Amino acid sequence: DLHLSLRRQRQMCIRDRSMADEVANRFLLSGANNDIYDWLTTVFGTEWGSHSYSNLIGTTNAIHVLLYDIGDDDSTTGGTLGFFWSKDNYKRDNSNNTLKTSNEKIMFYLDSVLLAEKDGSSWDASDFWPQILFSTIAHEFQHIIHFYQKQVIRKGTGETWLNEMVSMIAQDLIAEKMAVNGPRGITYNDPSAGTANTTKGRLPKYNANNYIRVSEWSHSSRYEIAYAFGAYLARTYGSEFVGKIVKTSKDGTDAIVEAQGCLLYTSDAADEGLGVDLGGRRI
Repeated sequence: DLHLSLRRQRQMCIRDRSMADEVANRFLLSGANNDIYDWLTTVFGTEWGSHSYSNLIGTTNAIHVLLYDIGDDDSTTGGTLGFFWSKDNYKRDNSNNTLKTSNEKIMFYLDSVLLAEKDGSSWDASDFWPQILFSTIAHEFQHIIHFYQKQVIRKGTGETWLNEMVSMIAQDLIAEKMAVNGPRGITYNDPSAGTANTTKGRLPKYNANNYIRVSEWSHSSRYEIAYAFGAYLARTYGSEFVGKIVKTSKDGTDAIVEAQGCLLYTSDAADEGLGVDLGGRRI
């Protein structure tokens, strides 16, 4: 079950139910293997289920999406597109400053202003910002799955760079199925490397900063660096391998080694500028 909510703020951004319907239909449709939910749970596992923790909410099939102006900035040019906050998976606890605001739901948040931003005189699902928001759904839903599969079931810690890398892989893996350009920055149905000297997508910034460790999450190009590594892993070892990164208690580089079953060294990747320095190891 999918539930959409709209928070009323100083400006109502979603003026047409069709905008919310597009979010719902992209995420969950009747039938099999035809939506973001099916595609990602097939690779990464279910988003919620049974567990042994008394302070987490119980089993539910409901997923909630809250549409609102994130940051209350009314920005039509960028900002925070969406987020998942695991505090909503916990039972409300008024003695805890964070958990007292728990919505006690499996949910993620999307920016309503950017979803409603149109290229021309009328809104269309193919407009620039709606397309970006549809891809963001995949990104945030992986975070939900990641929390349950790695941290709740397997009691891992959920290292940030690894989690964000896998979310970008999620966007990448299903870009063509969604008919939305992913983090490559190239048209979703174009299998080539794109035009020379492109500045679109995550990879140009990686090319300018490919000496930075993927685990160095304080760097300004951290998302680009993590995406480049994830894109290489997904294309080299496939979606099953990526799923194993999530479905292990190991974190960081150990999760990657665990997924493969051995320490990897790929000289071709290093020669092509695709290797990433992981604490002195090349993977």
